[in-house]
Amino acid sequence: MVPLSLLTKCSKMAADKFEDDGGHSGTYLDKPWKNSRIYIDAKQLWTKEDSDFMDPIIECVRQQLMDLFDLPDSPTTLPVEAAFVNYYVGNGNQPRDMESGDILGTLDCQPSTSTPATQVSLRAGDALVLAEGYHKPHPVEMDEKRLVFVIFFAALEAHK
Repeated sequence: MVPLSLLTKCSKMAADKFEDDGGHSGTYLDKPWKNSRIYIDAKQLWTKEDSDFMDPIIECVRQQLMDLFDLPDSPTTLPVEAAFVNYYVGNGNQPRDMESGDILGTLDCQPSTSTPATQVSLRAGDALVLAEGYHKPHPVEMDEKRLVFVIFFAALEAHK
């Protein structure tokens, strides 16, 4: 969904931002979390300085989804609920290990917690669309890095 040239450019800017400024501190699943740079949360802009690498990715994915689902091209179509970038470095056997970089990933995805998971492998530029689904990342291998752009749009049903 995202051309490799755009992904490479935005990934480099995001990785540099992590190297220079780090991520935002918080918690996720009751554990310390520092490997996200939150751009938008609850439709509110958090980190304006990340717009250079977040806006192009968001607009590219948004346009692809509008085309895929034949949605009208309007500013009110697919508004962003939340957008952030995660940056992982493999330091052992945990899926969320992080220090300060852009590797491929594998996720276990399932439509509900009562259904079996399907393994999905992603390559650079791929997008995974989860409509009320669940996912669990596989661990980042030792010394490998993974950079992930995450975007939550408003529900498609609201725009039919």
